[in-house]
Parts: sequence; C-alpha cells; structure tokens
Amino acid sequence: MPGPATSVVDAGLTVAPVALHAMPLTATLDVDPGPDAVTFTFTVRNEGDSPVDADLRSAKHADVAVYQGDEEVWRWSDGQRFAQLLQPFHLDTDQSETYEFEWPDPEPGEYEAVAALNAVDGVETSESFSV
Repeated sequence: MPGPATSVVDAGLTVAPVALHAMPLTATLDVDPGPDAVTFTFTVRNEGDSPVDADLRSAKHADVAVYQGDEEVWRWSDGQRFAQLLQPFHLDTDQSETYEFEWPDPEPGEYEAVAALNAVDGVETSESFSV
C-alpha cells in the first residue's frame, strides 16, 4: 500500500501552499491538458519540522473535481466505490505523496480544478485551465 500521497500537478503553474488546522501540509496541483485527456497531478507535502499523522475518511485518499463556473462537470471519483473506514495517513518531514487523475475526452472550455486530500483535517488546492 502506498504511503501518504503528495500529488503536484505541475503544468508550469505556481500554486501557493495551503495549510489547514495547523498541519504543515502544502498542496500543489499540476494540470496538463493533452489532445485526448487532461491529466491532473496532486501533491501533498509535509513542510513542517515534525511528522504529520491524520485519518483518511475512506479508501479514496484524494479526489479532483472540475468546475465550469459554479457547475461541477467532472469528478474523478464519480461512479466509483470506496471502502468507508478511517485509514491512517503519515508523512514524515519533507515527505510527499502524489496522486494522478485523468479526465478523458473533455469538451473545449475554461475550467477550474479542485484537488483535495480526503483526510479529516485535509488540504486542498485549485487551478484554472483551458482545453
């Protein structure tokens, strides 16, 4: 089983680090719109001086949703089932976990992607992109 996930979607875009509930986690999202799909890379990193322990809410460790305006147009986890149990999440100092997601056959347009760690005290980030 992979360790804590830190995913960074790096399409040459800079995302400000985000920390929640005093957890020293930062999140980055890289969006790569390709000819047939959009690839998202979401990275969570422990920037603190000590390890981070959290509880993941289910077997779905992370997720990404795509919005056009206020309307959600795609979510990686839609149609999938995940075991509903708390799972431990641990990141040592300077350790990261990365998740990759793929949105097949998107329609052309302007979008906002939001990626989140599915932890009780999670972290999320967002990025605008065009297809």
